[in-house]
Amino acid sequence: MEIKATVRTEDFGTAGSRRLIKKGFFPGVVYGKDMKNIYIVLNQKDFSITMRDLLLKDEVTLVIDGKPMQVIFQAYQENLFKGIFNSADFKEI
Repeated sequence: MEIKATVRTEDFGTAGSRRLIKKGFFPGVVYGKDMKNIYIVLNQKDFSITMRDLLLKDEVTLVIDGKPMQVIFQAYQENLFKGIFNSADFKEI
């Protein structure tokens, strides 16, 4: 399974996350033992389609700006009332 993302280089914090969500995106993070955290932006629509087949702790290929990376889907936050995602966490394998 493959998830596409872009690197998040600006507009961090709560207000920045809200602006992303209003535009149809949401923030995420990739972390690992021997690496710096990579802050990413994911598409709401694409991710919700992928979530139908994705479970926590599943291995996925995360394509960040064209570079594939094997990760484990670690956690997510979802606004059930609005039906949108607030954030997602991935762990490098």
